[in-house]
Amino acid sequence: MTDNSQKSFWELVDDMGELVGADKKITRPQPITSELVDSPRAPREPNHGTQQDKILRFMRRHGSITALEAMQEFGIYRLAARIKDLRDKGWRIATLPEPHKSGTHARYTLD
Repeated sequence: MTDNSQKSFWELVDDMGELVGADKKITRPQPITSELVDSPRAPREPNHGTQQDKILRFMRRHGSITALEAMQEFGIYRLAARIKDLRDKGWRIATLPEPHKSGTHARYTLD
């Protein structure tokens, strides 16, 4: 659970056991990104106030982030690029597919 005792979408699904959509059950997916950075040293903190810093603080506070959340909260339109930048700095970030009406989108979580 996240630090502020607010449950994430997947924690709520886990509590319910399963979530039934219009025509199928929704269950927690396995990460589609298994190649996580194995850095021998601690990850580097991004510079204060940068897009990377805002994304990292949001994920620490809320547990995860999507492209829509990044656009709404910070006006960040290239979340995947910023996630790659954070991974390059040693941060272990998993990518989970999250279903919606017309397909799936990525939800990034700190690993």
